Amino acid sequence: MKEQLKEVAKIIRRTQAGKLETQPGKSMIESFENDVNSALNDARSKAGNIALGALAPDNRLKNMVEAGSKGSNMNIS
Repeated sequence: MKEQLKEVAKIIRRTQAGKLETQPGKSMIESFENDVNSALNDARSKAGNIALGALAPDNRLKNMVEAGSKGSNMNIS
């Protein structure tokens, strides 16, 4: 998750310097928001995977998530 924190800091520095590459059809602010959201979503996903792995094998929520019947690792994180 430190990787994502560093990535967000790099995105902020590039934006403040006016060097952030804008995505087609988006302003710099929209591109900034999209890039930061992407990095934070990646961090949340990794946290969910870590939390899912830390749960006991007989945990009911873990079993539902792994079976695909309810929830996701995002709910666990």
